[in-house]
Amino acid sequence: MTLKRKVFMTVAVVASAGLLAACGSGDDSGGTSTTSGEATVAGPTEAASTGTGGGHKLAIFALGTANAYGQSELKGVKQAIAETGSVADYFDGKEDSSVQLKQIQDAVATGDYEGFVVFAAGGAAIVPGVEEAAAEGIYTVAAYAPIGASADPEPQVEGVIGTVLHPNKENGYQIGLLVVGACQEQHPEADPCQVAYLSGSNDIVFEQWKMEGFNEAIATSSQAIEVVSQQEGGWLTGQARTATENILQAHPDIDVIAATGDQMAVGAQQAVDDAGLTGISFVGDGTTNEGIERIAAGEWYGSAVMLPQDEGYLATMMMIDYLDGKGVTTTVVDVVATMGTAAAITKANYEGFEPQWSAEG
Repeated sequence: MTLKRKVFMTVAVVASAGLLAACGSGDDSGGTSTTSGEATVAGPTEAASTGTGGGHKLAIFALGTANAYGQSELKGVKQAIAETGSVADYFDGKEDSSVQLKQIQDAVATGDYEGFVVFAAGGAAIVPGVEEAAAEGIYTVAAYAPIGASADPEPQVEGVIGTVLHPNKENGYQIGLLVVGACQEQHPEADPCQVAYLSGSNDIVFEQWKMEGFNEAIATSSQAIEVVSQQEGGWLTGQARTATENILQAHPDIDVIAATGDQMAVGAQQAVDDAGLTGISFVGDGTTNEGIERIAAGEWYGSAVMLPQDEGYLATMMMIDYLDGKGVTTTVVDVVATMGTAAAITKANYEGFEPQWSAEG
């Protein structure tokens, strides 16, 4: 899918027309479908707004700029910044919530910024910084993951005006459904179907939410499925390759390897190829260029959909529209549902899908 050049108010109109419900928007409370919140958040007064149609100065707090997904998010952010004549400073959170918290607090102290867009590394850990910003009249859009102690994407912290994300638990649920499909279609005689699971990090809360959704999905399978190994791949191809080498030593008869990032699934496939093993199914997450190529070639069973450029663009436009005094009429935006794509891609529906990022950065 190509990046949609829409301002956030257009998204709000689409949501009110019922698109989110029709497309099966999910929240982080489980693998069920919900619509986005419709509470209206008023924007600043005309006198407080420093620009019309943009022209604002924002601080953008990236999850991690070394991560390929984060790089694509920033492409969307920069598109919105350029289209509106705004400016932004970018901060690399290094996938560390303590680093990100200090960056937010330091940015508040400068008094230089009108609004924040935060791709949270840890939604609970950065709350003090977001609250300090709100106390100074600086409001925040949460992107990628909710800000707060809960998985609920509805704003739960003072100063957060909305959340733009791929709901993590729903995303994990889609990964689980793909594993169920791979077991049933490609390993029907396996009893149980043995699965290895590669997470980016077991300690990061949004990865824990993904695992919850994953477990709920595989529990729906009529075929017995057993997760025989779970290791961290660090969202990196090389680290995932090493982790998979360890998995294969202990479980050479593995049926399916699932990863919470296509870049890790690429590393897993490399390790399997190096070991000379065949017949293992792969499930990824994020629908990268490499993932779609492998799905089309029949090398992978599928990948759950993520649209990082759209995520960055929509989150930034939400903040700019708010600063322009337009308010926020949809407080939770499920990116996949809003853009109208399938929640997961397999060989059956890959044609026409356009990835927004590369596993290789």
